[in-house]
Amino acid sequence: MNKIEIPFSHRLFNGLPKNTTWEDQEKNLIEKINKKIKLYKEKYNYDIISNIINDNKYFMDIDSYIFLKDNINRLIMYEDIDDLSFVLGFDMRLEKIKMIYPHMIYDESFYEGYDPSEFMKLNDYNKLLWMYNNLEFIPITVYDENFNDNLSHKFSHIKNNEGTYEKIKDFVDNSEYYFNNNAFYYIIRNYKNNSYILKRDTNLSPYNNK
Repeated sequence: MNKIEIPFSHRLFNGLPKNTTWEDQEKNLIEKINKKIKLYKEKYNYDIISNIINDNKYFMDIDSYIFLKDNINRLIMYEDIDDLSFVLGFDMRLEKIKMIYPHMIYDESFYEGYDPSEFMKLNDYNKLLWMYNNLEFIPITVYDENFNDNLSHKFSHIKNNEGTYEKIKDFVDNSEYYFNNNAFYYIIRNYKNNSYILKRDTNLSPYNNK
C-alpha cells in the first residue's frame, strides 16, 4: 500500500484468512468500505452534514470550522468507525472535537508518509489539512451523549434531558449546594431508597474552577 487514501484500519488485517494475500485482503476491504460509503452518502446528504458542522461550530476553532464548511464535499458521515484509522468525531458529552488517528504503527509500509509523533503535534486544523491532502475523504462521526454510561455529565446537559433530570430533581431542589451549569457531575444511584444524587467530577470540574 503506497498511500493511505482509503483510511481503513490496520487492525482489519489481523487474522489474515488462509490462501488470502495481503493484496486480496486490501482489495476486499476497500470494496466493503466503498459499499458503506455509498450507503452513508445516501443516508447523510450534504445538508445533514452541514447542519452537524453548524451545530458543533462552538466546539472547534474558527479555522477548522471554515475548512469543514469549504470542503464539505470531502466529508462523509461514517457510523462504523472501527473500520477506520482516521476520523473526526464530535463528542456531544464533552462538547469538543475528538480526533481518532493511529498513535503508533507496526508496519511503516502500510501508512507510508505518516509519522504519528509528528501528526499528534499538529493542531486540529492542521490535522484536518493533513487528512484532506492524504485521504480520499474525511470521515466524521457524532458521539451522542448517553446518560446511562456511568460517566460524568455537564449539569446543563442533565437539566436539558427530561428523563435524567426527573431522577435527580428532588435531590437538586432540596440540596444546600449550588450546581454549576458548566460543571460535570456523576449521577449516582442510592439503592437504599431508590433515589439519585449528583457528585461533582473534580477531574473535569475542579472546585477552584467555577
